[in-house]
Amino acid sequence: QITIKDEGKMKYPAAFVDKITGAFQEEGKQWLNRLHLIIEEYKEKWELSIEEPVDNLSYNYVINVTQQDGTQAILKIGVPNWDFSNEINTLITYNGTGCVKLLRFDSKDGIMLLEKLSPGNMLSDLPEEEAIETYVEVWSKLPRTVNPTYSMTEIITWFSGFDRFLRSEYADKYPLKEFVLEAKSFVSDFINNKDEIFLLHGDLHHENILCSDLHGWTAIDPKGVIGHLYFDFTSFMVNHLPKNQDVKQVIHNRINKISALLHLDKQKLIKASFIMGTLSACWAIEDKDPNWEISFISTQHFRSFL
Repeated sequence: QITIKDEGKMKYPAAFVDKITGAFQEEGKQWLNRLHLIIEEYKEKWELSIEEPVDNLSYNYVINVTQQDGTQAILKIGVPNWDFSNEINTLITYNGTGCVKLLRFDSKDGIMLLEKLSPGNMLSDLPEEEAIETYVEVWSKLPRTVNPTYSMTEIITWFSGFDRFLRSEYADKYPLKEFVLEAKSFVSDFINNKDEIFLLHGDLHHENILCSDLHGWTAIDPKGVIGHLYFDFTSFMVNHLPKNQDVKQVIHNRINKISALLHLDKQKLIKASFIMGTLSACWAIEDKDPNWEISFISTQHFRSFL
């Protein structure tokens, strides 16, 4: 059962409200209070019929809509910031190649209209081995050439999360400090070679790959970050882990299969995954996410593989 909270003139799932306020604090509360006004404005401006929101809301409010010509689409609204604009720039760069197509947008109000992928099944609906192979196919389709037109996030800026964690009250409360120091020491192995720097999706996992009758399996929700290729795989490897199997073995199999299919250096991939897994745990703690331990367990497994 979904708990509903009142924010301004609308009601939202409690988990969504908690995510927004946890991540964006007062700015998030103010955004929730005016969200109904943004929806109403763009409903009129873009001539949309508003339907129900999607089930798995996270850090954006995502609504099913119908355009004036009867075509279904997705309206995605987020707290207007650099990350949201960065996603828009990434979608423009991808231009529908391997990824959902951007139809309209307004960075100022943190809103975009996207093509709807139907039937929209997630990659998590596939058996494990088939999911890995499909993931690799989708990842391989995405353009990786950096577009100089846009100033985009560089992954090195993400690693400031390590220093924030070490300076915070959490450093002595959570069993992560040793991992953070080790992950920090590995970062330089990946940021010095400019020949290996690409545009990365940044968050490609089971829930961000949907089935489309028109396009086949297609990526959504790119973070859009410039960095080393090997940093782009961790989101998938730690996502949708089975509850009734040996998680360590599942992660190890994903590493083996991805490195083999894409001809990647396995140890280098593990080291990059350890860095990103540790960073995810830091972010989860910072956002007051009660599921931070899931990231931490995966990080422990990556470390054991090194």
